[in-house]
Amino acid sequence: MIGTVLGGRYEVLQEAEEGPIFASYRARDRVANREVRLRIVTQGLGDDVEFTSGLKTIVERLQVITHPGVERIYQWEGTNRPPFLVCEHFAGVTLEDRLRRLSSFSVSVTLATVIQVAEAVSALHQAGFAHGDICPANVICTPQDTIKLALGGLWEAYARSERAGKAVLRGMAPSMAPELNTGTLPNQRTDIYALGVMLYEMLSGRKPFPGDSTMAIAAKHASGDVISLRQLNSSVPAALDDVVRRCISKNPFDRYNSVDQLLGDLKMLHENLRFGRPLAWPTKPNAVEEEPPPVAPTMSVVNPKPDPKNAAAERKRQRKERSRDGVPGWLAFIAIFTTLLGLAAVGGWWAFNQNKPPLVDVPNIVGKNVTEAASELKKSGLTLKQVREDYNDKFGKGTIISSDPAAGRERAREGSTVYVVVSRGGLTVEVPDLKGKTVAQARALLAEVNLVLDENPTRVRSTDVGEGKIVNQNPSAGVQISRDSRINVRVSAGNRNVPTGRSTERFLYRVAFTLPEGDSPILVRIEMTDDRETNTVLEEEREPGDRVEVEAEGVGAQATFRVYYNDELKGTKTVKAETEVTR
Repeated sequence: MIGTVLGGRYEVLQEAEEGPIFASYRARDRVANREVRLRIVTQGLGDDVEFTSGLKTIVERLQVITHPGVERIYQWEGTNRPPFLVCEHFAGVTLEDRLRRLSSFSVSVTLATVIQVAEAVSALHQAGFAHGDICPANVICTPQDTIKLALGGLWEAYARSERAGKAVLRGMAPSMAPELNTGTLPNQRTDIYALGVMLYEMLSGRKPFPGDSTMAIAAKHASGDVISLRQLNSSVPAALDDVVRRCISKNPFDRYNSVDQLLGDLKMLHENLRFGRPLAWPTKPNAVEEEPPPVAPTMSVVNPKPDPKNAAAERKRQRKERSRDGVPGWLAFIAIFTTLLGLAAVGGWWAFNQNKPPLVDVPNIVGKNVTEAASELKKSGLTLKQVREDYNDKFGKGTIISSDPAAGRERAREGSTVYVVVSRGGLTVEVPDLKGKTVAQARALLAEVNLVLDENPTRVRSTDVGEGKIVNQNPSAGVQISRDSRINVRVSAGNRNVPTGRSTERFLYRVAFTLPEGDSPILVRIEMTDDRETNTVLEEEREPGDRVEVEAEGVGAQATFRVYYNDELKGTKTVKAETEVTR
């Protein structure tokens, strides 16, 4: 992949990291002359129409967000195979990597970091988005001590695809609010829950609800108890412990009403910590103090029976007393309901798996050609689907580079699909011998190895090569060069003189034309061939409908101009010199 040019303009420079949905690469945008991050769709999802159309729609909507803490997504390249996102590039490491190395953070660093994350989340919320996947893996810490929040809002595309949903579920589970497991869509309060989980992990070095499986983690989010932060880290102020508990409350209406409200408390804590002020205040400012309940119901002198209003108040007081001694009734109901729901889900999952096709071993098809690989998979009850082609120096053209699932790593259900990447051959190829062949024969031969013949070969006199056939070539036969390179040839004009027009006099040539109308900028490249050589005289991005005028200096009485739009040849024109250049 390194060195590959995607979409005709993005040169891949370095691999960054690979996630459940995207493989990220640092690349250079040759048109805009800037570094970008390419997030290339993996897992065979490039052909999932629901998923890719969802990404396209979301990216278009995300263009309105320009907050410095939110990763910019410039565009969606859906026609490429595999498709990819073009995103803002910035140096840094994920918060997940830093947690892996440092285990936990100081209170001050934690607050400073999460405040920045919350400000980025607030920008998403103000634009009408829920992030949906706030976790340390999606927070990048830059060398300037700032953060970038990545992949905001893309959960909408994941939700459209069963395959994408399964791929991201394991990574999302540790931060998922319990109501998400009952069909609720991500929203502001589920994002606040995820921020609370992040605070907890940064301060304690562990997740509040660890588990060995997605189901076990979800069950703990729904009904498990969380260990107090102060038991794990005595340096955590009680007020901050209260903030975290409020964020990860199982009842969404007990959490903060908005991220901005949470930000207010976090910033107050951070300021108090900086200036040595007390770190305690009411973390539920909306709570009001109730009048103490009566010791006994009030009796009427006329009617010694309790007053009905006071009797009702007494019943209410008794219910409150019971809730103080044990679990509140509403919470007990939710816990019982969630437990029954979990048991039903486990039972359904068990019954569903009893009727699933059996698991089979995935055969090793790497290195085999597509036909052989398909036949091998068919013996195991599996089908093959090609997702893309990549250049590869190790595997010959048409052979399998990799498969998903991979052989020996995991098993697959009988009847399922194995997604494969097929080799397009090596990054370099050997130049074939073109001497004695016609231009048409040479063009076809070069196409087989992904090389290109120059459109305007030079004609020369030759006594030993028949007219119309190639006399010599550059580069020479047998040389190893990069694919898609251009081969220049000289073609025989037979045993007769050919005017070469070679001279040392220099002239000015002019060419002008108007670009077609359209919606996207056009990369215009103009090559000029004079009596001496071929040079690129213009290469820049222009707007549709622009008037392009070029003045170039060359040798000879005339020159040939070739015009390319987005690397595609659009026209050739030979012009006569207008003015001789004097020195």
